[in-house]
Amino acid sequence: MRLYGPWDPGSEPAGETLTPKAVRDMIVDCFTATHGEQFSEDRTELGMDARPDAVRESVVGIVRLAFRQIGGDFDNPRAADLARVVNLLAERSLSWGVPQETVFEHHCSMTRVLGRMPTLEN
Repeated sequence: MRLYGPWDPGSEPAGETLTPKAVRDMIVDCFTATHGEQFSEDRTELGMDARPDAVRESVVGIVRLAFRQIGGDFDNPRAADLARVVNLLAERSLSWGVPQETVFEHHCSMTRVLGRMPTLEN
């Protein structure tokens, strides 16, 4: 049975404290919450390190690759690139079998976070 976790951005900061890097890190958090349990199980079956920090590093690699695939920069993300990465990762999650309801809920949450950023022109 595939395992997918819930994610809630909670009361994350808005405005000036909600930087592109903070949003990028929230994308990593969301993807880790969604796929972390399954990735940990898969890594265990493959004889790999399945500790939470190792799973998170795998997710960071996936998010880095997503930035590369959309022509963005993980280390210096732009708001427009963050939106494209969220869309790409949602599509990827669907293709990996995450239930549509879960993907929709997480995508909507991340879209709301993007909307709280001070500007989309950075």
